[in-house]
Amino acid sequence: MQDRGRLGVLLVAPALAAVLVLFVYPLGYSLVTAFQAKGGGFTLGNFAKAFEFYSVDIGFTLVMSWVLSRNESRTFALDFRIRHVY
Repeated sequence: MQDRGRLGVLLVAPALAAVLVLFVYPLGYSLVTAFQAKGGGFTLGNFAKAFEFYSVDIGFTLVMSWVLSRNESRTFALDFRIRHVY
């Protein structure tokens, strides 16, 4: 029974390593560096700059989401027609 446990660990280890290397490490690195200034101190300036760049896009997305959620039955019909034409 103990051999099955080792086999399970050996089978899962490569996938776990890939997830750690390709997802967890970059996510952690991004989170840490998002709050760092160029000099190395703590800052929220990066988020202020991102909001400055993308505030119009965020507003457009929120407005369109609200409009489309109000007209859900009509957008479904349009989607159905487009999907069957192409």
